[in-house]
Amino acid sequence: MPIFRLEVCDTATALNTWYLPGISSSLRNSHFLETLTIYVYPGRDEDESELAEAGCKLAFEFNGFGYWSSVDSTFTCLEDQLKHVKIYGYVLEPDVIELIEFLLKNAQVLEKMEISTKKTLQQTEFSQKLLSYPGASTSAVIHPG
Repeated sequence: MPIFRLEVCDTATALNTWYLPGISSSLRNSHFLETLTIYVYPGRDEDESELAEAGCKLAFEFNGFGYWSSVDSTFTCLEDQLKHVKIYGYVLEPDVIELIEFLLKNAQVLEKMEISTKKTLQQTEFSQKLLSYPGASTSAVIHPG
């Protein structure tokens, strides 16, 4: 299993269902990751059909909730290292919300999670939902906005 010496990871993705195993693998193999920043741009339906046509169809079906609840949550970076998370852009998509919930539940030394959305009309409801998630780190501060 490869181990990455990444301490900071900045990425941009459509963050649809097809990318969840890759995100999981990156977290699992980045033992030293302290800061994770993800910009979520809007996905397109044709992205999934293009992947399927290219022979990348997954051997099993899952959705965001089913995927993260079935993943072995022993990630070294979540246990010992990940302190800062920033997720911004189109964060109200179901797969993104499930990733946020997974990180909140499993990042044991998380100090700050900043979440910014472009859809201001739904921010209050989203903020209330975020603040209701039980976090693994009692010292984590969530900044929705």
